[in-house]
Amino acid sequence: MDLKPSQKESDKERDSDDSQLKGGKIWCADLKVILSYMIAETKKKVGALKMGIFTVFMVVMVIVMLKSVVQITPILFVKLGQV
Repeated sequence: MDLKPSQKESDKERDSDDSQLKGGKIWCADLKVILSYMIAETKKKVGALKMGIFTVFMVVMVIVMLKSVVQITPILFVKLGQV
């Protein structure tokens, strides 16, 4: 049985569409496994979660404080120059 060129191309497109769907299903399954693992670990180690959240809060606070100091520095030099 000899296929026409248009039939061969449509078969190739269908095969590529099927492989993309399978890849999407695999990605979704991997995401489910990762989320279930993270939730289980969070329930087991509540202290580690609290320490992680506190650490992130402290790092953000220090970065914001340093950025504020850098922005205020020119004003301090102008005031010192006026004295």
